[in-house]
Amino acid sequence: MRPIELKIKGINSYREEQVINFNQLTSQGFFGIFGPTGSGKSTILDAITLALYAKLPRGSKNFININETSASVSFHFSITTTETKEYLVERSFRYPGKDRSSTARNTTARLSLLSDIDTEVLADKPTDVTRSCIDLLGLSSDDFLRTVVLPQGQFSDFLKLKNQERRGMLQRIFHLERYGIELTRKVAAARQRMDIEVSSSEGQLQAYDDISKEALDNISSELVELKENLEKEELTEKELSEKYQLLNELKELKAEYDSLLYRETDMLSSKKQIEDIETALLAVKQAESIYPLYKDYKVRLKESNQSQKDIDSLLSDEKKLKQQQSCLEQEMEDNQYPKAIKKLADKEDILKQSTILKEKLDDIQKAILAAQERLSKKQKESDSLNEDSLYYEKELIAKNEELDSLLMQQQKCVVDSRYRQCIEDGRLAENTYRTKRDYYTEAKGKLETCRQMLSAKEQQFTQESLLFQQQIKELLTICAEAESIGKQLESEINQCNEGITKQKKEYLLEELSHYIKDGEKCPLCGNIHPSYVFSNKEEALGASLKDKTNELNALKEKQQYVSQTVLLLQASLSGKEKELSSDEIIETSLPADIGTWIEDKKANLSDMLTAFSEQCLKCTSIKASMKEVKDQLKKAKDEVTEFYKALKSLLDNIKTLRKEYDIADFTKEFDLIVEKEKKREEYEEQIKALRLKISELEKSKEDINKRKNSLLQELTKCQAEEKQRVDEKKSLCEQFPDNFNESEDYQSALKTTESEKNILTEKYENWKKSEQEVQASLQKVSGSLQTQENCLKSSQEKQREAYAVYLKELERLGLSPDFDVEKNLMEEDKKQSLLEKVNSYKESLKDIDTQKTYLKGKIKDQTFDEKEWKDLIEALSTSKESLLNYRKKIAVYESQSTDIQKRLAQKDEINAKYQQIIHRRSIIRELEELFKGNAFIEYVAESRLRYIAKEASSILSHISNGNYTLDVNDATEFVIRDNKNGGVLRAADTLSGGEIFITSLSLALALSSSIQLNGSAPLELFFLDEEFGSLDDELLNIVMDSLERIKTDRRSIGIISHVENLKERVPVKLLIEPSQNTGSGSHIRVQYS
Repeated sequence: MRPIELKIKGINSYREEQVINFNQLTSQGFFGIFGPTGSGKSTILDAITLALYAKLPRGSKNFININETSASVSFHFSITTTETKEYLVERSFRYPGKDRSSTARNTTARLSLLSDIDTEVLADKPTDVTRSCIDLLGLSSDDFLRTVVLPQGQFSDFLKLKNQERRGMLQRIFHLERYGIELTRKVAAARQRMDIEVSSSEGQLQAYDDISKEALDNISSELVELKENLEKEELTEKELSEKYQLLNELKELKAEYDSLLYRETDMLSSKKQIEDIETALLAVKQAESIYPLYKDYKVRLKESNQSQKDIDSLLSDEKKLKQQQSCLEQEMEDNQYPKAIKKLADKEDILKQSTILKEKLDDIQKAILAAQERLSKKQKESDSLNEDSLYYEKELIAKNEELDSLLMQQQKCVVDSRYRQCIEDGRLAENTYRTKRDYYTEAKGKLETCRQMLSAKEQQFTQESLLFQQQIKELLTICAEAESIGKQLESEINQCNEGITKQKKEYLLEELSHYIKDGEKCPLCGNIHPSYVFSNKEEALGASLKDKTNELNALKEKQQYVSQTVLLLQASLSGKEKELSSDEIIETSLPADIGTWIEDKKANLSDMLTAFSEQCLKCTSIKASMKEVKDQLKKAKDEVTEFYKALKSLLDNIKTLRKEYDIADFTKEFDLIVEKEKKREEYEEQIKALRLKISELEKSKEDINKRKNSLLQELTKCQAEEKQRVDEKKSLCEQFPDNFNESEDYQSALKTTESEKNILTEKYENWKKSEQEVQASLQKVSGSLQTQENCLKSSQEKQREAYAVYLKELERLGLSPDFDVEKNLMEEDKKQSLLEKVNSYKESLKDIDTQKTYLKGKIKDQTFDEKEWKDLIEALSTSKESLLNYRKKIAVYESQSTDIQKRLAQKDEINAKYQQIIHRRSIIRELEELFKGNAFIEYVAESRLRYIAKEASSILSHISNGNYTLDVNDATEFVIRDNKNGGVLRAADTLSGGEIFITSLSLALALSSSIQLNGSAPLELFFLDEEFGSLDDELLNIVMDSLERIKTDRRSIGIISHVENLKERVPVKLLIEPSQNTGSGSHIRVQYS
């Protein structure tokens, strides 16, 4: 954690807001906070603790300034782990109601994460903010005070803490709880998982009991014999297949020749239709050859007709244009546009000149009126200033009299500073007594709460232990039942195996008899048997053998589940039987229905084991919490005793002070003083405001006199301006033309004249444009008529020529003039379809003739016998069926061989895995024994403690020039080796004040460095708030040199002291100036050496 900025307001001696910039303060890595006693040096550390944890290190609850009812603190800091993040924590405090003797309450709080983009609020309630700060820093308030901020009176706490308290502190700081119950729970869960895996592996191995190398060899020998028989049958089948192929080819040739004869007959019946199609195609060909000439004739005829239509349209347009030309000439004669436009232009010029004169005259008239208005306004303003001047003179006299009265009243409220300090000391002692009394009451309540909690925990443990014992008894009963069932199932499996072996022999003998011919010797017994007669005995033996095998598999599955259940129960109950009393007897009996028992356990056993495991952890947790409550009870008793002693001492001190100053209640007396100081401050504010008001009145009076002189000059100027404007108006009136004067509306007349002129001009322009368009259109129409007449003559000539060529071509082809060309034309797709149909017909006849000749040459003189064909098919079918049977048997034996090989490999793999699991379980059981209780936590805490002691010893030796080192004895207590006295070991309670100081400093620095290495939230600031005045000059120099050397870029060192000799040794100083009689509170400033 690196502090950036701290803001304090209303806390102890700081009444007004003070801002401390830590970036400036820690720029050299070493700084000091200096000021007189009571100025507020330690309050800076109190403010940091208040901001983070809402509590003070010295336990005070009345920290709000006596002149304020509320206080606030804001702390801006950053935390660097893998990245740097900035946070801002803000809190405000106030007294509940108006009672200042009560405890100040944290009313508002907020923790924010700051970034360049926006601000994210992480918590906005006091308790949530405190919890979030603890999570961010990884430190409780007590641990933070002991490692980062070492306040007065707590500097040597870590050195003097007892073993258990010091171990608890180290456990919180370094998060050692993960090595306690949490680790034990994880190891126990891992051991249970291993027990389940062992049971599962043993059950899997039992399923492979019938798999062996001998069974694989027997199947392999039978497989070799079947493959030899298969090869013989394959040769026979090959010969029959070759003969079948020859006969099948001859059969297919004869069938193909008969099909060709049928197709040829069918096609000859369509010959007449094909000839009609050929005739139609010839007419299409003639129409297509003459169509271009026919088309050319039609185009020429269409062109001639279109030219005649265009000529008729142009003649009609020419007639209309001549009528428009006549209308335009008549319009010009009626309106005489040029003369009328010139007359209106002359009138427009006269009106413009008069308009300009009228505008100038209006402007002058407005200027005259404005000058008269300003003159009237200035006169009124002069009268008003005279009245104001008289008012300010009266006010000044009244305010000076009021100021004299306030100065006299202020003098009466001044309080002697020495008397005030005595009363404040007495009030502080009374407030401290009240606070300690609240702590005493709170400690007594905590003690009673601990007793009640311990009683409740003991009752809860008794109840949970009874339930736990009941669960153990139930699981032991189930385990005994499972062992009995396992023995019963083993007996039934043996009987079933014997029955299966017997039936297998009978089935093999029955199957072997199929292959012994009449008169041959049996390969097993050597006797001669009669030939095999088919019966249902073999089928019945096979079905019975299958039923027996299924029964055996079902029994093995039950046996496997029961074995796993026994192993699982034994693993779960390992070491738990001692919870039962020695006279407890577990009664068991074999269940009436084993299947029902197994189904019931499959459904419920898992839940029972889960509940058992949870109950076990619950009992362990209650035991641990009982031990913790007992520790809390002892601590609460010690606190009550300590608070009682402190209260008695404080009460004696208060009685002495009251008797010395003859005051019954310091708080009431102090409140009277505060009330006087408040009145004095109020009088000061009123005097200050009154003097400011008098100054403002004098300034206002002076401003009024200046304005009166300026106003007189402006009045003279306004009168001269008015006379000048009247003379200008008279001169302009004489410049108007004849028959015109200044009262007419020239602007409206000018607009009317301009509008008439624009309308007439627009009409004239439109007339000229229309006349030009008509002339151009007449010329264009005349040219187009001449062109269209020439085109008509040319088109008629070409039409006659095209028709003559068309008739000549018809005559050449032998067609009559009325031949319909368009009717005889045909679409290209349809024509192609008919051509393809004719060509396909001719090609098909040609192909049929060729194929007939080829098939006659292939068949020659061969004949096909239907009976021979059927006999061959039957023989080939019988051979293939034999081959299929051989292959099926081979496939079955190969599958059995592969399955046995695969299961042998699986068996080896499961066995290897089983050995690994057994080894891992033994390791986890050893760990479980090692981690029982808090032994491992104590070992880790002691290891950390010895490491811290080693680091502190190095720092102590350096600070003391080798005179002292630090060690930890066998009882894990700190001891100091005094090298000046022959290396004798000394306990911490035998050290002097200076020796305790340097030893505690060494421990604090070592602990802070160790937390830095822990890395949860590196701490970049270390404060020393202690009385350096107890050290001699030589030791003080050694300590200062050491502090300067231990500073780094990631850790700044700050000291808090009132010793003047230290100031020159510190590069950056925060100087605190105590409150003056003005009551504004302490102020701070930064000074560099």
